[in-house]
Amino acid sequence: MRNRLIIQGGVILLLLLLLLVSGCTGASEQVDEEQTFDEMVAFVQNAFEYAVVHGKDEAVRAFNDPEGEFVQDELYIFAYEENGRTLALPFQPELIGTSRYDHQDAEGNYFIREIIEAGRSGGDVVRYLYPDHSRDFATEPKLSYVMPGGEGWVLGSGIYSEDESGIPDQAIREALKRFVMDASEYAREAGRDEALRTFNALSGPFVRGDLYIHALDMNGIALALPHQPELLETSMIDLQDSHGVNVTKVEIGLVQIGGGFIYYDYPDPSHGMEERRKMAYVTKVDEDWWIGAGIYLTGESTIGSEAVMMGENARLKEEIRNRLAAFDQDVGDTARHIEAVGMDDPSMEEVLAYAAGSRASVIDVVVFDADGIISAVQPPEFASSIGVDISGQSHIQRVLQAGDPTLSSSFLSVEGPDVVSIAYPLRSPDNEIIGGISAIFSPDILISETLHGAEVIEPYSMMVIQTDSVILYSSDDTEIGGKLFSDDGAGISTEYIKFLNRIGNDARGATIINSSAIWQHIVWETVSLHGTDWRIMVIKQR
Repeated sequence: MRNRLIIQGGVILLLLLLLLVSGCTGASEQVDEEQTFDEMVAFVQNAFEYAVVHGKDEAVRAFNDPEGEFVQDELYIFAYEENGRTLALPFQPELIGTSRYDHQDAEGNYFIREIIEAGRSGGDVVRYLYPDHSRDFATEPKLSYVMPGGEGWVLGSGIYSEDESGIPDQAIREALKRFVMDASEYAREAGRDEALRTFNALSGPFVRGDLYIHALDMNGIALALPHQPELLETSMIDLQDSHGVNVTKVEIGLVQIGGGFIYYDYPDPSHGMEERRKMAYVTKVDEDWWIGAGIYLTGESTIGSEAVMMGENARLKEEIRNRLAAFDQDVGDTARHIEAVGMDDPSMEEVLAYAAGSRASVIDVVVFDADGIISAVQPPEFASSIGVDISGQSHIQRVLQAGDPTLSSSFLSVEGPDVVSIAYPLRSPDNEIIGGISAIFSPDILISETLHGAEVIEPYSMMVIQTDSVILYSSDDTEIGGKLFSDDGAGISTEYIKFLNRIGNDARGATIINSSAIWQHIVWETVSLHGTDWRIMVIKQR
């Protein structure tokens, strides 16, 4: 009997030791191996695919099962209606059905609202504090990834971590989404056949380094893959990455509910088609096909550079537009004063003198009559121009014939330098055009004034051109007045001509020019005044 007790006691002791070694298996279990951000995102994307295949109700039941496939160590799926009503919280079942829209974390953040917005935006990261079920519900920093679950609801999961390495910032996400949305708009305007030809052209406007458009139909048949033409017309419906994500199926699910972001591993054309981590945005073109593009998350990327360049371009555009608008306002106010007092009133000269001396960029301000003959000018050193006929200038003709204010194209002035004019009509009390006013200024100096203390920093530079490619501003003074690519030592190649046509016609865009002579990454925007456009270019050159 005594030996039997000893044996039984030994077995019990052994069992206790095994339990201590293995740890408990309840909700307070300590997780030894923490999931990575990539694993967490893949987990959420697989849950999204499950919801697409099985529907919302079945998915929510699966997400709420604490012993089910959507609970893996510290990972579990949460889900909310867009009004904040809780759909899935496997370790807090008492909250199911309640609204958490106004719930705040320990720092006062309305994180449920942020979770909902992240899902509605097509997928995003949310940071907040939250009780960790695996650590006795201690409040910890949490990093969650959220996707749309379907119409009107979102789903996500999180890891208890503050490590945000490898997560693209908002500017990059927005630049990528804008690239895809621009391509989608182009596809609808150009038609499917023309768009696919363009997307598949390695020298086309939608292929820039590691950035390119891929296109598939709703069955997963490849329509555009510029770096993998051998895959065209083949099925990619079963494409799966190293994290087990059914890439094409998730993408199709996203485009069917309005588009969104997806993370996966895919060959990188800028690294010898080596598989690398990628974040893509996808959207529908029409009911039959869809497109997407992505950024590789390690190393320098095309869209990463473009995000910086677009930010610089937006800043420059705003500053130049404001400076040009303020000058235009001054010229318009001067015209209205002259109309009020008459062209023969002595105060007209004072007003002209003020307008001429208001900015370093102004060369002179003239008044001309209904025949286009200059009748007054400031400053006085240009008095010899009185009596000169300027009616042949196109912007003067527009003022006299149409009665519209104008911003002229660049022209070689009598005074010497290449200049631009803002001109306004002058009207009689009977609304008859009796002449006009023209303020001639140097766009180079005006832009230099605008940029003083706020220049573009290396490795970027900027240039302002007209739509006919005449250079209005450059850091290299010798280029001003010339045409883009007119003196690069290589002549005007086909690639240059394509770009000049694009920048002449498109108000904004981006391209990479890669020739034996130069490599330039260019992003441009437009400032417009009175129907005349200036292209603001930010350039990165190797």
